[in-house]
Amino acid sequence: MEKYEDSLRTTTPIRSAGVDIHLDVYPQKEKSSPVLIYNHGMASYCRLFVIPAMRFYRLGYTVVLPDQKGNGFSGGRRGDYTVSEAVQNILDTVEWTRQNFSGPRFMMGGSLGGALTYYAAAAGAKVQAIACINLWDLSEATQAIDRSVRLKLLYRLLQWTEPILGHFRISIERFLKFEDLLDPRDFTFVDLWKNDPMIAKKVSLRHLFSQTHTPPAVPLEKNTVPVIVFNQEKDKILPPHLTRKSYERLGGLKRYVELQGWGHWSLQPAFWNTIVEESDKWFKKYSAA
Repeated sequence: MEKYEDSLRTTTPIRSAGVDIHLDVYPQKEKSSPVLIYNHGMASYCRLFVIPAMRFYRLGYTVVLPDQKGNGFSGGRRGDYTVSEAVQNILDTVEWTRQNFSGPRFMMGGSLGGALTYYAAAAGAKVQAIACINLWDLSEATQAIDRSVRLKLLYRLLQWTEPILGHFRISIERFLKFEDLLDPRDFTFVDLWKNDPMIAKKVSLRHLFSQTHTPPAVPLEKNTVPVIVFNQEKDKILPPHLTRKSYERLGGLKRYVELQGWGHWSLQPAFWNTIVEESDKWFKKYSAA
């Protein structure tokens, strides 16, 4: 049976970072409606975010979800891309929305997508405000990996091997557990996620190297884009104190919301209630900017 969102969705390819990347678009009838670009993280792609997409759509937003290079429906070798290429994908998506819609533009992302959302805004994406579900400076690798001996060893490996073996791919599960990526209330989704053929289950060394060595174009302290930051209290992937510290470093207009009792990511409606409600209020403050 066709799902409700299927009848609303349009798709389009755009050229970015040397490949055709895929966009899922849920357009409002009015071109002047606000536009939300949602950016995914690792082991992910656009269709996993139908829940927030539909919530924002019902609030009157045109919602655009790009698949980054090497992910989902986009071109490129699976999982073989850099942070800079992902940022370029987002910049090109924002520019596409500028050419096709006239309303104010906003961005959101979670996990790595939260950091990428800030990176794209710092690189000049023409948006009025952003929402980051997780936020950290990707060049500060040691802060993100100090909790894991395995990740410390991987960090050292990347330093020595990336220049020679950059395109070599390793399984995500060598350094991340899918169970840790999800809130415990969503564990029934784990097997479906692992077996989804659209998921890039391996990532290249150059991708991992870029995740630990790429600074934003504008340091957090010098940020000028309005940012709302969400921090999951029981996040097992990104230490909550790291997102909190990143928020404290942020310059400019900002707001902090702690998602008490939640893990890294969830499909539960209650998880998205706060995120969508608070983000919508935040975006509305800057709709006329």
